[in-house]
Amino acid sequence: MGRPAWKEARATLQKILSADEPVLCNNEALRKKCLVPMSNIEMLLLMTVGAYTDFFCSMHHAGNCGFIFRGPQTPVNPNWDHMIPTTPSVSLLWKRR
Repeated sequence: MGRPAWKEARATLQKILSADEPVLCNNEALRKKCLVPMSNIEMLLLMTVGAYTDFFCSMHHAGNCGFIFRGPQTPVNPNWDHMIPTTPSVSLLWKRR
């Protein structure tokens, strides 16, 4: 779907969750169906993170940092696709209690 679809989804969620948007503010049944109280959520870490995590295993993070250091022409070095990350990616999940 690509970046345009993600941008549209994010903008839509931000609009729906804003205080002045009536979609959720004025619909208690929909709020109860869509929103889960934090007291009912347990955050899960899929692995134990050691003393070092290589955040450059995310292309997006590498690109953001590279943009700062190298500019927009080559934010990610061409060899990035061939590098082996030193640690696996870490993901957070949630489940209902």
